[in-house]
Amino acid sequence: MELKSQLADSVREHRRSLGLTQEKLAELAGINERYLQKLEAGENQPTVSVIFQLCKALNTTPAKLLTPIWDVWKHD
Repeated sequence: MELKSQLADSVREHRRSLGLTQEKLAELAGINERYLQKLEAGENQPTVSVIFQLCKALNTTPAKLLTPIWDVWKHD
């Protein structure tokens, strides 16, 4: 699986677990809603600063967001 797709899944799962809409998460993270839509569709790959903004808005850490992706990627 491609990294962008894995990150998309991770962000989406975290967002949904908090009951947030894409619109609300984008607002909380200070990013454009269309950008978030593309990120969750696996079309965009965020910068480190955007990952940090998303983590803050999702009340999580980069480690919790990215470790599952790393675990899959390192075995490919």
